Amino acid sequence: MLISTFYFVFFYQEIVSVFSWGRVGHNLIAHLAQSQLDSSTNNWIQNYIPRNLSGDLSAIASWPDIILYPMTNPLDYENWQWSLELHYINIPDWSCEYISSRDCLNNRCLEGALKNYSQRLIDNNYDYVQQQQALFFLVHFVGDVHQPLHGGFKGDLAGIKTTGFFFNEVNLTNLHIIWDVEIINIHINRHFQSDVNLYYQYLKSLMFNQSLLVNETYNDYKKWIDESVDYVCKQV
Repeated sequence: MLISTFYFVFFYQEIVSVFSWGRVGHNLIAHLAQSQLDSSTNNWIQNYIPRNLSGDLSAIASWPDIILYPMTNPLDYENWQWSLELHYINIPDWSCEYISSRDCLNNRCLEGALKNYSQRLIDNNYDYVQQQQALFFLVHFVGDVHQPLHGGFKGDLAGIKTTGFFFNEVNLTNLHIIWDVEIINIHINRHFQSDVNLYYQYLKSLMFNQSLLVNETYNDYKKWIDESVDYVCKQV
């Protein structure tokens, strides 16, 4: 954990240009979530955020991606490959229905990860480092579950095998990267003066204006997954 935390801090400036969903999408989701915390909850979370990050929950939101790759965690990435399958739900092509007994064997998927780490975070049988990791994973996976292609089809690896060109780009890309990176970036560039903070303020205003319309259990993870799967089948 100490090595991984070191590489998170050391490579943070490099990672922003590599995992744009990590920097932008995950950052925004964590920032919006932290804006809704009461003071006691926020103070409790501060105990698990490295001091050099000034209590910023969004600063740790991409850690579960950073630890996976040799370019961002060269000394330790192999030890974290077990966590890769936790970032996704893969359903049979065009089944358009997530069935946990079929699609999440032994809870080795995104839903299982959300359940596991939400419990670890509040279970005092786990030590400080394990609970810190649980927070980092949980923040990240809440972001992943709301990116529709993290609930995509097995046949095309959630859009990775579906390739093409996006707008005026000259380099070949794939559908998963478009949803991870390109759509959110082009939206911010075109409509928010390339300023992520302006987009954050816009989303925050929408969130608070719509908060009274939301009626769901905070840990209804399957509902979140069903929404992503439905979106993949109807829109993507």
